[in-house]
Amino acid sequence: MGLSQKVAPPVATSGDDRANEASMLVWGRGGNSVEAVRDGGVGPCPVCQGNQPFRILLNYRYAHLWYLFSWITSRQYVCQCTRCNNGYTVEPRAIADKLGKTDPIPFMRRRGWMVGLALIVALGGAIALFAQQHDQDVAKYVDSARVGDIYRADLSKISKGFTQSPAYGLMRLEAVDGEQLVFRIADKAYTKRTGVGKDVTNRAYRNAQYFSSEVVRLPRQQVHRLHEQSVIYDIDRQTATP
Repeated sequence: MGLSQKVAPPVATSGDDRANEASMLVWGRGGNSVEAVRDGGVGPCPVCQGNQPFRILLNYRYAHLWYLFSWITSRQYVCQCTRCNNGYTVEPRAIADKLGKTDPIPFMRRRGWMVGLALIVALGGAIALFAQQHDQDVAKYVDSARVGDIYRADLSKISKGFTQSPAYGLMRLEAVDGEQLVFRIADKAYTKRTGVGKDVTNRAYRNAQYFSSEVVRLPRQQVHRLHEQSVIYDIDRQTATP
């Protein structure tokens, strides 16, 4: 049967071996055992001291990231006595005629990394599609500018009143004069966009003191260019009631 070195009875382990608690949510490794061939033939068992039926097990080790990105790191075939469960390692080529074409290791354990990669690609595509749709919506809002629209922008690129960069803040559209858009600039700005988002969510711009007395006139085409340059990055119309 191509038997060689004696090994301890294989023990199925369904849990992961982890280096430490901090790595538990990030990466891990483990092992398991699956039956590769139920009828491995009859051969001498040194423990039972007689001929016994054998089966062939596949012991494997695997590694994973976040439980989804999983791949096999090692394989070992074992001929195991079905009576005493002791066994011997065996080279794959020695039992090639007994092994089937189907890999007995679960697909997600073998190819989980492919599924994870596909999900990342799909998520990236969805994000790109959403970003494209968002840019189109903002461009439409500029074309159909409406008094009261709230623009989110890096005010350091538009107003001389902000020396820090970036200075994320709001502009309210006060008037549309032909192809000229007239804005009032917020009295304050933030170094991160999250601050602007909170002001919009809380409708802080409704406060009479929120906008300064500074007025900026911008040609519509320039507003489009500022959007293309991500200086203007969003327009809120549904919450723009003054």
